[in-house]
Amino acid sequence: MDRSRLWAALRRAVPPPGMALLRRARNTARRLESNHVSRQSFDARARAGDVVACYRLLLGRKPDERGYRAYALLVRKRHLTIGELTGYFMSSPEFQDRMRRADGPEPRGLARVELQNGMRLYVRSDDPVGAEMSREGAYETHVTEQMLRLLQPGSVFVDVGASIGYFTILAARAVGSEGKVIACEPGPQNHTVLLLNTVVNKVDNVLIVPCAISDTAAVVAYRHLGGGNGAIAGFDGAPESIGTGDLVQARSLDDILEGQPRVDVIKIDVEGAEGRVIAGATETLGRCGPTLLFEFSPPGLQAVSGVSGEDFLRGLAALRYRFRVLGGDNLVTMTADEVLERFRRQPGDHIDVMATASR
Repeated sequence: MDRSRLWAALRRAVPPPGMALLRRARNTARRLESNHVSRQSFDARARAGDVVACYRLLLGRKPDERGYRAYALLVRKRHLTIGELTGYFMSSPEFQDRMRRADGPEPRGLARVELQNGMRLYVRSDDPVGAEMSREGAYETHVTEQMLRLLQPGSVFVDVGASIGYFTILAARAVGSEGKVIACEPGPQNHTVLLLNTVVNKVDNVLIVPCAISDTAAVVAYRHLGGGNGAIAGFDGAPESIGTGDLVQARSLDDILEGQPRVDVIKIDVEGAEGRVIAGATETLGRCGPTLLFEFSPPGLQAVSGVSGEDFLRGLAALRYRFRVLGGDNLVTMTADEVLERFRRQPGDHIDVMATASR
């Protein structure tokens, strides 16, 4: 059916009140058809009217005479495109300042916490760890105190599972300009905050390694668990296996620390992947004998690392490590069996352990 016959049929079928709508629709279609060629040959060159539009949309104000004349001259003399003109506006200090003010006094999704030790830290608003820091003015004091006792100016500290940088920043301040901190963090949601906190606290002795730490080099799946936490799992190469997570590179500590002459303390908090971390660090542990601070959770070790809590501790004992459980008044040396018994008796999902190498 041609267009005239279709229109006649519609006139017969549609009641008079609806004909006005049909007529407007038909006229709109005709205008679109007549403009088809002009749309295909769209002229991207900027005009004087585009300068006014940039002032209104990007700067939120009327053009000032001097500024308008300068931009209009650029448009006329240099034959700017629309994209080039907007680029000039968006790179201007006025636009950048407007964007900063639009974000508010704090970066979106972040809150600043003032800690008792004088450290300022940005934390994620959805992070329960950040909420604890804000409420208490401190975090894991039993681990913090022990770590600071172990570090001296010139020490080398490795933070495996650095998250947003609480232990990284503390260690960087403790080891000073002669020391070094190597912060390993795979979580994409943490990288910006970690870097921000190093800048805010003015530490420049931190090397950030954006990798998961495991027993071998690989590509692994990373799943954000909320706040600053995440977990890794094997990746089978199928795109659908990524799901809502991310792919990150995994490396071993032996690879990262190869050639590092000294390593004094390694803190490990990787949601059950501690077994993989240690399996990929045996050369470093044997060569440098660093003190280890780690969360010990047998269910997590079994689920993520595929190793029992008993085998994990016995593997460290074979490397001549002795254990102490943090959080009590007396840091007595324990056997692997005694550490396991302490875990069974406590109500939480993990205990914090310090492992010291025998000299």
